[in-house]
Amino acid sequence: LIYCAISAFGQTGPERLGAGYDGKIQAMSGIMSITGHEATGPTRAGFAVCDVLSGATAAFGVSSALFQRTHTGKGQLVDVSMLEA
Repeated sequence: LIYCAISAFGQTGPERLGAGYDGKIQAMSGIMSITGHEATGPTRAGFAVCDVLSGATAAFGVSSALFQRTHTGKGQLVDVSMLEA
């Protein structure tokens, strides 16, 4: 069995139960610090970059797990944190 968990901050740690949405993750990760203008301050990116990146990271992780399963016969958990992705 191969299964995947996507969460805002991972399965362990003090923020593990905290809500996660793209804007919050953009702010916490620093992505917003490279967008916007000096007069208006940091702004969200033009698309849901953290949602997309965490989904893509999960897809690559599951694909890698499937490939590994063909060689070992073993399943695994793919755990993706939006903040770390």
